[in-house]
Amino acid sequence: MTGQLVYQIELKGPNRAEWNYDVDAKTGKVVRNAEDH
Repeated sequence: MTGQLVYQIELKGPNRAEWNYDVDAKTGKVVRNAEDH
């Protein structure tokens, strides 16, 4: 790891839908996003 700060965001929607985002704090770029059912 290179000292990267990553925000982990979990969004919950209707019908138990969940979205997980990893966002690079420095660039604002989404590192990973996944939809869970």
